[in-house]
Amino acid sequence: MENATSENHHREPSRPVLLVGAILIVLGILLLLSNYLNSYWLLFSAVPFAGMVMIVESLRTKNYGLSIAGSLIGGNSAGLLIFLLTGNYLEIPQRVGWLILGSGLSFIMITVIANFYLGRHPWWPLIPGVIITSVALPFLFNKRVLDHEP
Repeated sequence: MENATSENHHREPSRPVLLVGAILIVLGILLLLSNYLNSYWLLFSAVPFAGMVMIVESLRTKNYGLSIAGSLIGGNSAGLLIFLLTGNYLEIPQRVGWLILGSGLSFIMITVIANFYLGRHPWWPLIPGVIITSVALPFLFNKRVLDHEP
């Protein structure tokens, strides 16, 4: 009888709890490094990293919903990260183009992950993905940006 009750009190933590714990540990390391290096971009990289962790977990568990969330969070935040960090290097239209491109590629990434890794064949993410990506291309390759000399 004692053995049965002691086993119930010493359960291993579930996978989602471990995932949340790992994300919090990595976020703490990023905050520590950001404070130590006086660099603000490390904080901005936490959200794309969380998206990548969600994608990896969706591949491991074959969870389609988690792959959608991870792709959208990762792609949109990566585009925002490029937008914020290239202020001194790129013109405003190019920065906006990268922001929009991150959003479009996040939808396309949903289809790629679902087709090749999860065994699903969704077509719906291609519609917003192609439209948003095609909107981003004129911002990236407009004449004003291409003729600009630093």
